[in-house]
Amino acid sequence: MRAPTEDLVKITAMVETALDEVSIPDTGIGLREHPLSRIAAENAITSNIGRIVLAGRTSANSTWVQFNIDNGGGYASTWPEWAFAIARDALLNDKKVWVLANGDPFGGNLVNVLLYAP
Repeated sequence: MRAPTEDLVKITAMVETALDEVSIPDTGIGLREHPLSRIAAENAITSNIGRIVLAGRTSANSTWVQFNIDNGGGYASTWPEWAFAIARDALLNDKKVWVLANGDPFGGNLVNVLLYAP
C-alpha cells in the first residue's frame, strides 16, 4: 500500500472541512442529493456506491478488497487499514458502501469510505 500523496492529503482535508457540520433539512420524502455528492462533484472526486465482494489479508498481512460499483465494474486493490475495517463490516453485514476517491477507487486513492443504507 503506497503512502498517500500530498494531493490526496489536501483533498481529504478539504472534504473533511466541507463536511465538518452539515445540516440536511429534508430526509422524509425519498432520497435527496447529499451534500457529500455536491462536494465531490465540485472537486472532481469520484463518488461511487456499491458492494464489497471480497475482503481479506495476504500472508504478508496487507489488506485486500474488491469493490464492485452498482451498474458498473469492479476494483480490487490493497486498502488502508481504516478503509479495510469499513469494507469488512460492509461485507459481513451485507451493506453497501459509498466510496470517494481521487480517481479510480483503488486503495491509494481513497478519500472517504462510508457504510451506505439508502
